[in-house]
Amino acid sequence: MLPSDMVAGIAELVGTEELTLEISGRVPEDEARKRVPSELPLEIHDGGVSVMVLLFSMRGLHARLTLLPRFNYGEALWRIGVRFHDEPAWFSPACDIDNPLIRAMGARVVRYPVREARIVLREARGVHAHVDTAEGALTASATPLTGSLPPTHPRPQLVGSSGNLFRIPWGEEPAPFRRHATVSVGDASLAVRTLGGPIRWDAVGVIHKGRMHHCGPARRVSP
Repeated sequence: MLPSDMVAGIAELVGTEELTLEISGRVPEDEARKRVPSELPLEIHDGGVSVMVLLFSMRGLHARLTLLPRFNYGEALWRIGVRFHDEPAWFSPACDIDNPLIRAMGARVVRYPVREARIVLREARGVHAHVDTAEGALTASATPLTGSLPPTHPRPQLVGSSGNLFRIPWGEEPAPFRRHATVSVGDASLAVRTLGGPIRWDAVGVIHKGRMHHCGPARRVSP
């Protein structure tokens, strides 16, 4: 358990996404609707609802202005596209984390619906990802393409907890390496369980190396 005084003192969490893979696709509207609060409009694109899984290996996550140590861990954050105050946003029905202390912090501070997972994200002639949980698995490979991508502004990040809607103060500093990548998804049983299915995966995803990550305590909001 995390000491209550440390949790209460957390204002911002900062770390480096050493390696990140973003895989996007679309799911049927009725499947997405089951997983998103009814008051949030869904983001419909190309005949389906936009979805994404954000996979990263975090290095040195720490809470500013506290005595908490730095943590390294792997995470798979699942996202469904919604509209929030008339702009595109992400709603996350689940977050898989392989470090038990970070899972506890994620559930208590960031209000993620966390799951225990084994996560492997490695480079070997591209990027290879494997997420394994009690509910299924995800395997994917990606090969970077040439040409750096322009920086993008992150969408609002939303989660649900105890019947309420929360926004996570999410921030990103552009990685020195950011590329489009061809993506191949193998076992998608965890993706279908989490996001709905069938999933139409995009052929191209994004790889980042060294992106600075900022988040913090989730705050209750209205749709």
